[in-house]
Amino acid sequence: MQKKEITFDDLVDIFYKDRELRNIMFSIIDVIEIHLKTISAELLTTKDPFFYKNSPESYFEESYIKPITEIIETSVRKNIINSTEEHIAYYKKYKEFPYIPFWSLIKYLSLGEVYTLYSGLNPFLQASICKNYKMNTKTFAAWLKDLSLVRNLCAHNQRLWKRNFTFCNEELDIKQLIEKLIHFLNNEPYKRPNEKFLENLQSRLDSLLG
Repeated sequence: MQKKEITFDDLVDIFYKDRELRNIMFSIIDVIEIHLKTISAELLTTKDPFFYKNSPESYFEESYIKPITEIIETSVRKNIINSTEEHIAYYKKYKEFPYIPFWSLIKYLSLGEVYTLYSGLNPFLQASICKNYKMNTKTFAAWLKDLSLVRNLCAHNQRLWKRNFTFCNEELDIKQLIEKLIHFLNNEPYKRPNEKFLENLQSRLDSLLG
């Protein structure tokens, strides 16, 4: 059978479809990321909002303290010291500045950096976070790592169109992966996203991939 010749218009069509897939994925991951950061900040700052600076050994496994400290110090240098954001200016009154409460600092960490932070937490704190997602600590770590890898693909404009993924040891095509994440949002143990938001995501996916 003779293969269909690919035209320039075909390539343009794929480009726009691929971009729409990334937009859909970004929308999903954004909701998950915000919730994860909120849950983590609430849990970890119960006793000390500056725990990561004052007593990291009480929260993190010893082998992770150095890489996590480096991640945080890099974020402080890049995002906080010279920031003109109003909430950063507010924290200048703290003697710890340029270090700021963790609930603000975590906003500046990438999903991959949050994965490293989670991986370094002591087992009790890991369990406290992942129980919000009805997963055990090992499954949640794999899920978070794979989600951060997908986000990196999107952030660097890598192709999603007709791409296959290994996600939590499952082999999924892009439609299966997005539907799995939409299902996750639909069944979150915390407050669900707006139903119209989820319906819109599914409708956009169906119009692209059928």
